[in-house]
Amino acid sequence: MESNYLKRSNRIYLRKVFRIKTIFYPVVLILIKTGIASRIEKSINRVIKFFGIRKNFHYFIKYIDYGNWFKDKFRQDDKKYEGEILFPAMTGVHSNFTLLNLLFARYFNERKNLLPVFYICDSAFDICTKDGMVKSRKKYFWFCHECYKGYRYIEKMTGIDVERMRDKLKEYKDELVYERRKIECLTSLRECEDYEYDGIKIGLLARKSVKRYFLAGRLEASDEVLQVYREFIFSGVAYGIAFKRTINERKNIRYVILNNGSLVFEAIAREYCKRNGIPYITYETYIGNNSLIYKKNGPVMDLDWSDEYKVFLKKFNMDDDCKRKVKQFFENLRNGVEMYAVLNSEHSEDFLAGTGRYACLFTNLNYDTAVIDKNYLFADMEDWIYRVIEYWKKNLPDLKLIIRVHPGEIKLVTATREYLGDKIKKAVADDKNIIVVDSTDKVSSYELIKSMEYGLIYSSTIGLEIAWSGKTCIVAGLPWFRHKPFVIYPETVEDYFNYLEKLNNNTLDFSPDIEELYRTVYFVYYHRLKRLQGIKLYTPDEGPNTIYSNSDDMINNNLTFFEEFSNELFSAE
Repeated sequence: MESNYLKRSNRIYLRKVFRIKTIFYPVVLILIKTGIASRIEKSINRVIKFFGIRKNFHYFIKYIDYGNWFKDKFRQDDKKYEGEILFPAMTGVHSNFTLLNLLFARYFNERKNLLPVFYICDSAFDICTKDGMVKSRKKYFWFCHECYKGYRYIEKMTGIDVERMRDKLKEYKDELVYERRKIECLTSLRECEDYEYDGIKIGLLARKSVKRYFLAGRLEASDEVLQVYREFIFSGVAYGIAFKRTINERKNIRYVILNNGSLVFEAIAREYCKRNGIPYITYETYIGNNSLIYKKNGPVMDLDWSDEYKVFLKKFNMDDDCKRKVKQFFENLRNGVEMYAVLNSEHSEDFLAGTGRYACLFTNLNYDTAVIDKNYLFADMEDWIYRVIEYWKKNLPDLKLIIRVHPGEIKLVTATREYLGDKIKKAVADDKNIIVVDSTDKVSSYELIKSMEYGLIYSSTIGLEIAWSGKTCIVAGLPWFRHKPFVIYPETVEDYFNYLEKLNNNTLDFSPDIEELYRTVYFVYYHRLKRLQGIKLYTPDEGPNTIYSNSDDMINNNLTFFEEFSNELFSAE
């Protein structure tokens, strides 16, 4: 009973948040417009806490902070620029990425002589990537207003140039009506996936956003899924029309900066950038509230810097200080230092008593953009899990299989639609040779790694930790380190299960290449990953973003980061 409650609790909590927001948002607007909000913020937070909401009222006035920090910084009407840099924004005005985009905008404006242009959605689409299973405009009346209205304040205060997507669609009503009719005729997942517009596979690009909407690793055809899929396709078509028109009209756009780059709208923007020869960078937070990673001319969440790694190695020397940092990285992972959340702090000491020999399979969060559609050998992560279970039942190896369901299913505040532990338990049934450790169980993954014979992963970074422990890790999906010599990466399904047989029979001689692991971890987590000083990009409780009171200090204290970012953007291919 406790396990079921824990699994439902996050979903119940988020629904409560949106019910309360729906009721009180008009009051919030009055408090903000009258200027009262900032004076009674602490009192409001006490009321929010009374209702059991783990949020901060400051979320609703972040855009005011942003406007004030950059007041009049973009009013240079008589200045001649060398080009424009475009910032498409689909994350909403309160997003921490709005602050980051303003910082980028000011840096490139003042130091690189580029005119920054914010490109925003002003309720232009029927559905967007902020919509989800719980938090959708269908359930929250103020959804779009909360997302975009504050941009008018930022525009007024800062003088930044703002383009609105709705304006770009006015002349295309007939074409949109025609496309909508075609899209409404799509009656299967395959038809949705195959949908193209203007030579872009929008149906395929939208699939990841649909999975993200449902927080699911695989899609099962239903009226609800197909309707949401069609809505995302149509919104993708509209976004493509608006974006194409924008870059055609603004002939001086030289660069584009995109958040994430994996979901449907940013993926479409990437396609048009490639067509028009416009360099772009995608960026995302990664590990910790002040962390950032970015990728030129590609989706950053692929975590693929293979070309950059080759250049890096030519000058890199793995000295004792670098090794110390790598060791510290793994120690931080274990203890949750500089991470989003501590997920493995609890462990029942007697859990492994009498287990004997075992291998351990680690699942992913199936709604993470770093995981969605990262399929290679198997149809998806669930297909892999069920086939491994089937193999274990059929072949009855001498060691047990422990399946560790990702603890983030309940420890991270998400409206998880499906709980893998429940589905896996049904597949395992009463098999005594397979043990399921659910997301609610007080079992540490690190303790499992310590005593296991080898590990099985799909696309999880825990593969790095398995290799670091000196254990064999066999990969089934597409993690970014799949080709590295510290893991086993089979080329076919047959090879995969042949490896399992050899591992189970102790006939495979494999040792992870620890030196390459050192180099790889240092490159990704100390060279590619950047830490901003005094600025938070991940604030789950919606607290203040920065220790600074103005944008000058924010940029000056992070000047090295901005210079590295711009050097990469401007670099020749």
